[in-house]
Amino acid sequence: GADPGPACYRQGGTEPTVTDAHLALGRLPPHLLGGEMPLDVDAARDAVESGVAKPLGLDTLEAAAGIIEIADNNMAGAIRAVSIGRGHDPKEFALVAFGGAGPLHACSLASLLGIDTIIVPPTPGVLSTYGLLFTDLKNDYVRTFIQEGAEIDVEAVSDAYRALEEQAEAWLVEESVPAEQRQRLRSADLRYAHQGWEITVDVPDGDVTEETLRQMTENFHQLHLRLYTYNLPKTSVELVNVRVSAIGSLPRHQLAETPNANGQQPHSPSTRPVQFARGGGFVDAPIYRRDALLNGMEIEGPAVIEQTDTTTLLWPGFRAKVDRYGNLIIDRSSR
Repeated sequence: GADPGPACYRQGGTEPTVTDAHLALGRLPPHLLGGEMPLDVDAARDAVESGVAKPLGLDTLEAAAGIIEIADNNMAGAIRAVSIGRGHDPKEFALVAFGGAGPLHACSLASLLGIDTIIVPPTPGVLSTYGLLFTDLKNDYVRTFIQEGAEIDVEAVSDAYRALEEQAEAWLVEESVPAEQRQRLRSADLRYAHQGWEITVDVPDGDVTEETLRQMTENFHQLHLRLYTYNLPKTSVELVNVRVSAIGSLPRHQLAETPNANGQQPHSPSTRPVQFARGGGFVDAPIYRRDALLNGMEIEGPAVIEQTDTTTLLWPGFRAKVDRYGNLIIDRSSR
């Protein structure tokens, strides 16, 4: 759908892209969409050479690897912003690689972030669509309601939540959500006096009382400490917005299980020269078809796993194992 897209698409693009760099290094096959869309390897290398390598006095392959390293570090920075920046250590989590390009970059990102486990879903290219089809119904209702500290009017807050919950309930009824599958969750946006941003915190259900406001404020102090490493318990807290989320629970989709390998080993029908690291040279990496992998099969990197909607690049030092639902669980190899 890109117009004109990467040079390798042969649709008029001349500027080197990350896709061109991957193709030049052998990380992508010479086609996409299961062979329906051919890619021009020579055009990709020419674009990298003319657009990056020659102006910088680099070898073409070194320039291609540099393009991907910059992209990887930009992505790692974004992941740090939404993890470390919110008080979470990415080393304590698994990295879910989805989208058409996510599995190409996953092992490199895991190495940059110190993450030990990667999860590649069966159809990474349409995971977001898949989630949209099977997620719960949800709508948010918010009212600006600025009050400060000890002056917060308990009755007024209660009336505000009651009005929002009536709107939420009306929407759930309109969406034909059965009563037993309806849920309403309260939250509030709070900040310290004179602070320029708010934090959303949970608010207990039930009647709004002084204890409700005390618990809401305590939740704010604790979350502020986790996010920013400090809090100011003696500073006045302002209430900015009250919120109600209306949730309609939908039946959970039952995932199909992948047949068991029963001791079979994965078969690689071909190999391809692939450069995994800048300056590391090409290695003959075995190529696997994702749809041929069964539950329990394991693949040691270096390897490439291809499917219609993405390509998974399994770096040296990583091992992939197929679970019962067809996910690739990639861990650092013990070897």
